[in-house]
Amino acid sequence: MIRFLFFGILVFLLFSCNSKSNTGVKTQELPLISISEPGKLNWNEKVPCDVWYVDGKDSVFLNAGIKMRGGSSSRLPKHSFAFELDNKFPLCGLPKNDDWILNANYIDKTFMRHKLNFDLFRQMHPENLAPKSAFVRLEMNGDYYGLFVLMQEMNAGNLGLKKKNDGAMLFKEPPVFFEKKKDADTHENYYQQKFPKLVKVDKTNELSRLHDFILLSSDFDFQSEINSWFDMRNLVDWYLILQLSFNSDGITKNFILYKTEEKIPFRIALWDYDHSFGRDGDNEKNEMNSPMNMKKSVLFRRLLEIKAIGFEEMVKKRWVELRNQGVFSTQNLFSKMDEMDAQIKLEQAKNFARWSVKSEWYFDANSYEQELEWMKKSIRKRIAQLDKKFKYNT
Repeated sequence: MIRFLFFGILVFLLFSCNSKSNTGVKTQELPLISISEPGKLNWNEKVPCDVWYVDGKDSVFLNAGIKMRGGSSSRLPKHSFAFELDNKFPLCGLPKNDDWILNANYIDKTFMRHKLNFDLFRQMHPENLAPKSAFVRLEMNGDYYGLFVLMQEMNAGNLGLKKKNDGAMLFKEPPVFFEKKKDADTHENYYQQKFPKLVKVDKTNELSRLHDFILLSSDFDFQSEINSWFDMRNLVDWYLILQLSFNSDGITKNFILYKTEEKIPFRIALWDYDHSFGRDGDNEKNEMNSPMNMKKSVLFRRLLEIKAIGFEEMVKKRWVELRNQGVFSTQNLFSKMDEMDAQIKLEQAKNFARWSVKSEWYFDANSYEQELEWMKKSIRKRIAQLDKKFKYNT
């Protein structure tokens, strides 16, 4: 009873305190996710929690389970979370689902790098998949916890995989593009199979066959069969989003490998793109003065070295196409950034009052505004570099 009274008071306050800008125009606050009584949070198992979701004048109470999430980011003071609703719900107008990610986005002071890459990749082609996302405010047990990026989880449902299709499968950043196996062969789920569940149906033999094909097939067989293994259009777009964003970290990881049915080739979906547009994944500045080593991926190496495939020509043609369409333009990217800036301009200040921009985890003390300018400078520079590389308008 006390819990519901608390939430009722909270909603009343939220509805009655729309802020005003200096011009007197009302500004709408970001949607709020308030999580209560999660118990002792851990990294491995979701614990029950109550979620109060408030968006404008709409509010709803939801039951869920929550846990902390993250790999290298788990060392950072502001944690990300994964939570699962008891029933599917369209948070922030995103497609209805029960599995969600609250990305702390701690290391990226713009909060934009993930979302910009994901939105851009989807804009490139309707079959390119990446998490849909939105900005939210987060409270934990009544305390303000900061600005977050709410994301879809790249699971079977969001990728269009159906249980009835025996050939459908999903692997999260499987190590198939390396020269040698990264871990011991005894790893219980070496290829990171996520769908179907490994204990129900083992699809890893398909990945072993794929790895052998990439690594061991003759040049003739590779050229002849590559289109039966991969959606080449999707590979070209993946190659270009990596190049444009300068995400060298994403060449061999930070991706989802999936197929929807037996006779459909593998495709790539994006995941984790804060290593981009002028910053490395640890927040170090990247001046982009050296070419990306795309050949550290055996797949890209062979695609580039076997000239009969014509991969370089495909990439160049696609770059020109996307430039002419205005998708790969400063105007398009900056417009997306400006739209995001308008959404989070007020909230980022509150976030950095809670989580200082001068933290020991950052390589410099750039403010939010300075980081936006650095990001735009990096985008201008990278487009110019790739225009020269692909001989656009020369």
